[in-house]
Amino acid sequence: HLIPACLRLRMAWAGASVLHPRGAHLAAKFGIPLEIRSSFNLQRKGTLVSGKEVMEQVVVNAVTHKLNMAILRGTLPRDAVARLDDLRSWLWQQGESSQIQFQIETNNGLEFCCSVQQSLLEEARRRLQGNSNAQISMETINCGIISIIGSGFWQSPETLDSVRKMAPDAIFFDVKNVCLTLAVTPENVERVVKSLHSSLIS
Repeated sequence: HLIPACLRLRMAWAGASVLHPRGAHLAAKFGIPLEIRSSFNLQRKGTLVSGKEVMEQVVVNAVTHKLNMAILRGTLPRDAVARLDDLRSWLWQQGESSQIQFQIETNNGLEFCCSVQQSLLEEARRRLQGNSNAQISMETINCGIISIIGSGFWQSPETLDSVRKMAPDAIFFDVKNVCLTLAVTPENVERVVKSLHSSLIS
């Protein structure tokens, strides 16, 4: 079974607990071949990770998910962009990276949205608050994050429509050509993952 290295890297960061994300990143960066084998039977051939990717067609390679996540969103002062940089750097030190993150400057200030593990939530809020005496308004939404890993999604409106129908109450929906990211309420994660896997892969 052959999976391109760049796809294995996306799967690792998105919650597939087969390979450590940073290990997958180094293999993809330097073109190091990897073969992932079962820890119960090391003699049995496993998944070969290569450095090539087929881009000519719409492909879904995997559906992964992370539980016990939270979306943190709010508005910071315009000059507080360094706090978001600090948060991203700190998350990386914890072995995490926000799958959901955006920031935009508006008339009200710097609006932001990011995803963090619930266990890291309080420290994330503290870093965004910074040393300001003014209380920053932030909203927290507990969720699970589902990632559909593949390629060619921008060219496949029918796939996007199908995913939306399977998760009509998604809290967040982000489309990149190589990954669709959904945030859904914790109680709906298992149902949505099973529906997506059955429809897009099985």
